[in-house]
Amino acid sequence: MHGELESDIARNLRGIFTEILQVEVPPDGAGLVSNGLIDSLALVELLFEIEKRFEVTVDFEQLETHDFETLEAIEELIVRSPTSQPAVLQTQAGWSKSSPAPPP
Repeated sequence: MHGELESDIARNLRGIFTEILQVEVPPDGAGLVSNGLIDSLALVELLFEIEKRFEVTVDFEQLETHDFETLEAIEELIVRSPTSQPAVLQTQAGWSKSSPAPPP
């Protein structure tokens, strides 16, 4: 998923990990939680940043540990959020609120 094939959502997530959580995401998709790369405090920070950056509301009652094992799993969590459509579509199109609006 790293490199050209990585989505805008995944690149933003990778930025959260490196800039906010100070964690380097393994390129092989190794488990983030199961390998101890993020703990419960980091999960809270991650969820806060996800809600802020992607303008989604995460349903905490529906969360499972496997939702945070890989960038792909976290991306799926964002995409399946019922409140994500406008922000996620904008992010996937390659722009955000801080970027100029895409052409009509």
